[in-house]
Amino acid sequence: MKKSFLLGIMLTVLSVAMVSCDDEDYDPINAPFLGSWVQDDGSSRFIFDSDGYGSYSDFNGTYDFTWEWDDYEIEIYFPDGDEWDYGWDMEGPSNLILYDDYTGVELYYTRF
Repeated sequence: MKKSFLLGIMLTVLSVAMVSCDDEDYDPINAPFLGSWVQDDGSSRFIFDSDGYGSYSDFNGTYDFTWEWDDYEIEIYFPDGDEWDYGWDMEGPSNLILYDDYTGVELYYTRF
């Protein structure tokens, strides 16, 4: 009886511990790519803000978005319902590589 009671308490503590830290690491304020980025050919720019908002600019204009991230993906949501999904990687603190999940193209950005 004592053994099953302790086992029950231990399982409860473990389940609470696993649930409580789920998304804390992926809060926008912890993203390593916060800030302003310009594409290597100058054709576009991303700004990722620490509040989960940002903007994308190209020759056609500037577009606001919200974003989420994890260790491998950035998901960008535009107000019109459009969604862009990128794999991402950093080369040092000033180079961001985005892998377009749809086309397979690698996009290179530099911090500015």
